[in-house]
Amino acid sequence: MKNSEMKELFLQADRQIRIKEAKKQKVLLLMAEEMEKQRTPIINQREILFSQFLHVDKLFLSIYAVVVCLIVGVLFLLQQTRIDRSTIIISCMIGVSALAFLNVLIIDKLFFGRMAELGASCYFDTKQCVAAYMVIMGSVNLIVFLLIIFYVGNCWDIGIIQLGLYVLTAFLLSNIVAMGILSTKVGRENPFYLLSSGVFLALGYTVFSAVPAAFYVTTLGVWAMACFVLGCLLALLIKKLFIQMEKGEVLCMS
Repeated sequence: MKNSEMKELFLQADRQIRIKEAKKQKVLLLMAEEMEKQRTPIINQREILFSQFLHVDKLFLSIYAVVVCLIVGVLFLLQQTRIDRSTIIISCMIGVSALAFLNVLIIDKLFFGRMAELGASCYFDTKQCVAAYMVIMGSVNLIVFLLIIFYVGNCWDIGIIQLGLYVLTAFLLSNIVAMGILSTKVGRENPFYLLSSGVFLALGYTVFSAVPAAFYVTTLGVWAMACFVLGCLLALLIKKLFIQMEKGEVLCMS
């Protein structure tokens, strides 16, 4: 029997069955009352997102808080030793670089772990959680950077915009390097590459301090251009990361 013939038989049976309108309305009313009793309260997206972050692993977030405290403690110690301006600038650049590497590592461990393939079964998928995390941690990093910039700028008499360019450039460069490493399968499987790249960057900043002319006010235009270029590169890397998440490539590498 063809599907069209079966459909016609069902339609004929439906026409032959007489449904009393009064009983139909009564059943619909009872169904509506029952659905009203069982209606699930609507929770807005902010509450759902907050509840999801409330249950994530707090270990790496605790490590981030400890690192921030260490950076602040080191700045207090450096103030007591009265080091020169170039050294304190390099110290700030190394500190924010450590935060950048840690931020990328947290994204990898929290959202791209062995259970990441279950992300699409939750209310928010992995892409949405990563985007929300970047917004939250970006806000936290901004607050930390402002505190560092205002404190160091006041103690060592360095311009706020000048120091901000140094710190932001180091932060962007470190993010690009860290995300570039973790975007490869080898870099994700072996944390040694991420650690070694962070050490090399810190050494590079230290060597850079031997060129005091690089921190003159006259070079701020070069720093601003470098900051702009690095910001564009980081935006492209983040866009590529989201595209990979949509295709499942990043999750499959976990």
